[in-house]
Amino acid sequence: MKPLRSIILTFCLFLALNSEAQHTGAPNGFSAKALLLNHYSLNESDNKRFKNYTSGLELGYHRALTNSLSFAIPLKFAVIQLPEDANKKVFSAVDFTLRLQNYKANNFITPFIYGGGGVVNEDLETTSIQFPLGAGVNIKLSPREFLVISGEYRKSLAENRDNFNFGIGVMMIIGKDAPKANDRDNDGVSDDTDLCPDKPGLMAFKGCPDRDNDGIPDKDDNCPDIAGVVSQKGCPETKDTDGDGILDDKDDCPEQPGNSINRGCPDKDGDGIVDKFDKCPEVAGTKEKDGCPASSDSDGDGVDDSIDKCPTYPGSKATNGCPDSDGDGFPDNEDECPTLKGIALFKGCPDSDGDGISDRTDRCPYAAGPASSGGCPEVKEAVQEILKRATQAVQFQSGTATLESKSYKILNEVVAIMKENPNYNIEIGGHTDNIGTAQKNMLVSESRAKACYEYIVAQGIEPNRLTYKGFGKTKPIATNNTVEGRQQNRRTEFNVFFK
Repeated sequence: MKPLRSIILTFCLFLALNSEAQHTGAPNGFSAKALLLNHYSLNESDNKRFKNYTSGLELGYHRALTNSLSFAIPLKFAVIQLPEDANKKVFSAVDFTLRLQNYKANNFITPFIYGGGGVVNEDLETTSIQFPLGAGVNIKLSPREFLVISGEYRKSLAENRDNFNFGIGVMMIIGKDAPKANDRDNDGVSDDTDLCPDKPGLMAFKGCPDRDNDGIPDKDDNCPDIAGVVSQKGCPETKDTDGDGILDDKDDCPEQPGNSINRGCPDKDGDGIVDKFDKCPEVAGTKEKDGCPASSDSDGDGVDDSIDKCPTYPGSKATNGCPDSDGDGFPDNEDECPTLKGIALFKGCPDSDGDGISDRTDRCPYAAGPASSGGCPEVKEAVQEILKRATQAVQFQSGTATLESKSYKILNEVVAIMKENPNYNIEIGGHTDNIGTAQKNMLVSESRAKACYEYIVAQGIEPNRLTYKGFGKTKPIATNNTVEGRQQNRRTEFNVFFK
């Protein structure tokens, strides 16, 4: 019985393959096969295997009932050798069989099994009934032509007539329609290769649709109606604006770094209540207190933490619980000058001279002046003219710091200016030409500036309203290459300043 087992094993191997053969689109077929017949292996007493094979011919007609079931009427003609008879016999048979085939469109091989019954005649004398049971395979040569290989076991009702038949030949399919693959969704992709056989799709995606045309088939697309990218599994690419590792479309606070536990929102005090819902975001609290501590006044300033804008710093109700260091009514967290008492106009900064310019930007915060001069008072043109004349009018004895008497008149005019303008302060600067050493020139220039300082103080002007300094030859206003230029560089300057 080993040959029978071999046939069954071979058939099981072919069942693992898919193919196309006879089907309802082309139902009729004709076959012709060469046969090998063996009556010894199943009947001889010494049981020698595959002894005395004979040959024959099979012609058959086939008709498809469905794509998987067909019937056949094969006619066999052969010369056979029987174990009990030394003479060969003429063998003929007509069978009627039903065949099951593993039909799949557009592939190469179709395995099948079959069984049925038939009438057998030997030498045109004796007739008996045999029952064939077999398996085989059709191998496609063209859309209508197949190579057929089969093997069958034939059980006979006559004694010592069980036998094996093996055949190889060709089958031709006849029909008006060319064989067609099954394609339920009519998308041009056969059902056997269509990953989405009930939804029209694209060949590129093995029959699956891509509704949003983003190159990702719907079956793999988490957002099938919105074009997206592969990295987001078909959903649109999103940003992480605050860089906290949580994409904006899933971040409840996309512009504030947070964590995944709070859906991207920060919780500075770590009390489990995100800052945007926490009335005390800097101090850990409870849900019952909306994020504020269970004790309602953490800093003991008499303002409940739920409304205290500075819950960790004592303040007052007037400033919503925040401190006001300078007592000007502006809490330190809103006061641009928290240590100087100021006014509302300048957000808590003072305007000491009342000139409408905040001390923060006023070049002369204690002397009123217009914005055009940076908050400093404007020096009168007449004063500027006197001070300009004084530059060259003040004279000293040659090579000394002793004032000449003719200098007193212009210095008295400077004294008059300071008495008439008590907010004026004057800086006296001494300058020389480049004749002599730098050290000597610096000493001479400072001595001459000091001489003017002492004269003006002697006339009753407070010393703290005057300063003096020597610059030597470091700041010339003309060339030192001419007599005229050196004369201009030897000068004493008087400049007004404000404290």
